[in-house]
Amino acid sequence: MGDIVFTDSGPALYRAYALAKPGFTIVALVTLALGIGANTAIFSLVHATLFRAPPVQEPDQLAAVFTTSRRGFPRASSSYPDYLDYRDRSTHFADMAATSYLPSSLGDEQSGAVFVTLQVVTGNYFELLGVTPALGRVLQPQDDVLRAGAAVAVLRHDFWDDRFLSDPEIVGKAIRLNGVAFEVVGVARAGFKGMRLDSKPEIWIPMQTGGSLGDGTMSQGIIWETRGSRWMDMLLARLNPGSTVEQARAELLAVSDQLAEEDPDARGPRSVTVDALPGYLLPNGSEAQMRGFVWLLLGVTGFTLLLACANLANLLLARASARKREIGVRLAIGAGRGRLLRQLLTESTVLALAGAGAGVFLADLLLRLLGNFQLPGSVTIESLGVGLDGRLLLFALAISLVTTLLFGLVPAIQAIRPELVHSLKGDSVRDGTAGSNRLRKGLVALQVATCCVLLVGSGLFLRTLRQGLDVNLGIDTEGVALARFNLGLLQYEPNDAITFSDQLLERALRLPGVDAASVSTRVPLQNGGAMGFFAEVEGYERAEDEELRIDLVFASTGYFESLRMPLASGRGFERSDDGSATPVVVVNQAMANRYWPDSDVVGGRITAGGTELQVIGVAANATWNGLADEATNYVYTPLAQSPDRAVRSFLTLALHTTGDADALLPAMRAEI
Repeated sequence: MGDIVFTDSGPALYRAYALAKPGFTIVALVTLALGIGANTAIFSLVHATLFRAPPVQEPDQLAAVFTTSRRGFPRASSSYPDYLDYRDRSTHFADMAATSYLPSSLGDEQSGAVFVTLQVVTGNYFELLGVTPALGRVLQPQDDVLRAGAAVAVLRHDFWDDRFLSDPEIVGKAIRLNGVAFEVVGVARAGFKGMRLDSKPEIWIPMQTGGSLGDGTMSQGIIWETRGSRWMDMLLARLNPGSTVEQARAELLAVSDQLAEEDPDARGPRSVTVDALPGYLLPNGSEAQMRGFVWLLLGVTGFTLLLACANLANLLLARASARKREIGVRLAIGAGRGRLLRQLLTESTVLALAGAGAGVFLADLLLRLLGNFQLPGSVTIESLGVGLDGRLLLFALAISLVTTLLFGLVPAIQAIRPELVHSLKGDSVRDGTAGSNRLRKGLVALQVATCCVLLVGSGLFLRTLRQGLDVNLGIDTEGVALARFNLGLLQYEPNDAITFSDQLLERALRLPGVDAASVSTRVPLQNGGAMGFFAEVEGYERAEDEELRIDLVFASTGYFESLRMPLASGRGFERSDDGSATPVVVVNQAMANRYWPDSDVVGGRITAGGTELQVIGVAANATWNGLADEATNYVYTPLAQSPDRAVRSFLTLALHTTGDADALLPAMRAEI
């Protein structure tokens, strides 16, 4: 009798089995898809936030430089004289560039205008980073001559695609920024979106040209010589060959000490921060939170994958047990164990490939659904630009193959090791199935243990979340709708901006359900808009090295009512608190307790920015940045008494409604 030859291919046999047992296939695919999809989505987040290098030349040779704040905050802004001294006195840096952001509108009254993110940079910015143009040229040092900057602009590549429909003739054309004509000289190469994770410039212009765009800080000519005027958000430096970040940091710390000796009043108790910049700069102050958050997510999804693998192994063991008679027959008529093992592993590989496809689809769906979810630092998942690429597909394929083959190997070995006689008789005790039962019990124990870990972690997370929700924010966010706008970008004059705000409030108060409305430069838990001043409190004796610093918010009437921010004493703002009235201020409870512990706050006086202000009320402490922040000195002053702030800041319209706040947003937009 000749040898029996088996010609069934693994995939064909698996398709036949899948059709015969669709329940197993569906459950196995769903199990794999959940584990692989969640891990692939979180892997893409980890890579995008922590490990993705920007498309620049030798990013491991870059460093970010900041001047620390008077409070010791490590990543604060620098002044132009700071930048020049850091650049010129350093021997470990080959070059240094400066950057800052400006709000800007693109367009005009005829074609309409849109808000764009504009970055002003020194002329050596693109050269330092090694970024080349896709069209035209990039900015050059001759575009950035002191007080004589050229009105030229470089567009981000995908902004050029979306806004200008990839116009190949864009170079040489004029665009209007805040009503000022700029010539487009180039389009940056695809993929370059600046060096910050939380802000992607759409347009770059020379730093010396920034002053032509409006009434902001850069329009003041003194900023180029005044060390105390700090407005540059980040300095970028490239190390010399052979130099290290540690050497550069030590050198700039010595430079900082020299500057403090040369100009102690302007420098103050400041220092310098030098950080390596191999990847994108994480949002200011959120580095530890971002890293901890994404690694925590990866750990949770890792446990989920382990749970899915244990479940899959149990399914494969159950399938092997159900097929013991079939495999016993095949062994009895001459099939080799190695051939059967390869066949079973081939079936697992087919399952892995299908699971990888389903997992990638689920990962992409998760990233799209959670696009507006904010990571620490107010970075949304959508803004990271995470999508399906070769790296993500390889990761999904790798973990699907490893998990399926690793956890499918033991069931396959168990399946090809039965005692033939007992297997054909269906004797599970003696054909080796008893051993697989013990393995299945062990896998069940692993699943239960993993579930317990996840449930305990979920319970702790929910408890922490509940405690966070119970924190007194100092305001009531229920029923509050917000809208932001910038009148300075529309070339409003200060008094016209105040008139606009007053008319907007009158119209907003007529909307159905609205019982309070205000316009201000900032509301609690909102990024941006903070303005710091050094102040003096009448009757308070400062210690020799004590700095009395306040954060000031400019607000209209109705501010405390619209946010439901309680007043402990005194009053809020009234329409009579205009430019012709006595300058007034409302202080927060923390400031009142610190500087008026034994006297009546109302009627007290403080001096800030050269103006004496009379205290008319005390407001509750509010949470401005984070739930764990301690209350600092916050004061509020009428917007009508500082009309220039109405055009030099983004303004926030806050409405309190007794109805649905979301339903109010279209009406707010229409009124504005």
